[in-house]
Amino acid sequence: FPGLLCRSSDCFNFEDCCFKIQKSKESTARVVAYRELSIVNAFTLEASFCGADFGPLAEQHFTTRHLEEMGYMLCDAILDYCDPDQTKVMQVVRELQQ
Repeated sequence: FPGLLCRSSDCFNFEDCCFKIQKSKESTARVVAYRELSIVNAFTLEASFCGADFGPLAEQHFTTRHLEEMGYMLCDAILDYCDPDQTKVMQVVRELQQ
């Protein structure tokens, strides 16, 4: 899923994702959802009002418009992830395997 989100967003960087469970994160909702409810795809999306440190929005503060656009991109990625036509998902999987 983060790979799909990265494709549709100028302010989400897959390289900054961390998929390890750190000791300090063991009580977070995503870890509890994974461990106790067996929800494999539980993620945390963190936002900064300070802005991005890469891409076309580097060195700019995020505005409410930027955050709203990120919400739209998140929903778009969810739709791609749940689409019966898994072409986009498989494309990302192939890219990650290389």
